[in-house]
Amino acid sequence: MTVSIAKGGVVLDGTALHEVVRVLAQDAALTKGAAVADLTDNSGGTSGSGVVAAVGTVTAFTVTGTDLTPKAGFDAELAKVKNALRTVQAKLEGVATATGVTLGYTYSGGGTNGAGTIAAISDALTEVTGDSSGGLAFAGTNDLVTTYKNAIATLIAGANKVRTAAGLSAIVDNSGGLFQPTVAVLAAASGAGVDGTSLSGVEGTDGEAILTKLRNAVATLAEGITDVTGNNAYPRVIAV
Repeated sequence: MTVSIAKGGVVLDGTALHEVVRVLAQDAALTKGAAVADLTDNSGGTSGSGVVAAVGTVTAFTVTGTDLTPKAGFDAELAKVKNALRTVQAKLEGVATATGVTLGYTYSGGGTNGAGTIAAISDALTEVTGDSSGGLAFAGTNDLVTTYKNAIATLIAGANKVRTAAGLSAIVDNSGGLFQPTVAVLAAASGAGVDGTSLSGVEGTDGEAILTKLRNAVATLAEGITDVTGNNAYPRVIAV
């Protein structure tokens, strides 16, 4: 919406004064947000264009061959997700400061801030047999993934505060996570490896699916923040 104001403050298109004030505030937030450098997203995820899809859960699985999620490989990529979320949080903090928004939570999730660049996260794992007890354990994995879903939900809430201030629509959160007033340290490693017998493991495709959804959530968050930092729209309130 573009609002035209004539000399003396007369609104030419009949827009209510409170709407003019609101649009002015949103334009100011966009201008300030655009002064913050964009995130570089190398996660490899696919943005949901404003919708974060359900991350889901894993199912107990009994090995039948070379078809277990590898503990070492899963943990390595999960650590990258942890770093990606820390990088998103750091950028959110910068945008919130620039736009005068209070995020409303404490982020203590840990991880390494990529200084504006999200590193690649792979969802292609080399499946293993149960011979070496190197499989990802079913026990505890869903609880671990839930902590990441909660962190994502919290970051979405923060991103939405910034987006609302800038007059942008909210990101839809279907992640399955819950907002956390304090995001606790995220573990970057699963429990002890298993041999995959007696429903103790996680199927390879199941572990990969979780990583796919996590990195897609990261990509959606990154795009949602860049909508603010990369917005160079013309002012919507014009004095004529």
